[in-house]
Amino acid sequence: MDLLKQLKTAYKNNDCQAAQEVLPHMQSDDIFHVLIFAVTQKKSDFVLTAQPYLSENRKGDLFALAVECRCINMVCALLPLSDPKFNHSCALQMASAIQHQEIFDLLYPLSQPTKALTVMKKYSRSFEFEMLENAIEQSKIKATLHRAVKKSASKAKMGRKI
Repeated sequence: MDLLKQLKTAYKNNDCQAAQEVLPHMQSDDIFHVLIFAVTQKKSDFVLTAQPYLSENRKGDLFALAVECRCINMVCALLPLSDPKFNHSCALQMASAIQHQEIFDLLYPLSQPTKALTVMKKYSRSFEFEMLENAIEQSKIKATLHRAVKKSASKAKMGRKI
């Protein structure tokens, strides 16, 4: 039996130990194609077993796929192993496009929102980047308010001594 068939069998049986035996000998793209099914079927243990054997690009693709599948547990499990800034924060873009607030809130501070928005404005429909656009606007308003409060607080301290 070839390696790809062995990995597919391990996936179907959710056999992480069998997968560990074949993964080091496989190409990243072949592993990724099997992991697409594992992510969509939310087999987190299997995904976490195979993820280290992927190329950096495929790791980023896998993370974005977990976001697209709205699997918050898998997103949380993959987050420490992934780069949220990968490919102009494509995972954040996906969270905005699918309008998943919990995942969006998790990724927003770890990503590059303005870069993500720039890309989305080129290639996405307006409703897909509305969440991201609103969050960036809210961040700007918060920063402006924070500076104004800080400025007024420092002026208040400069009062007269009695």
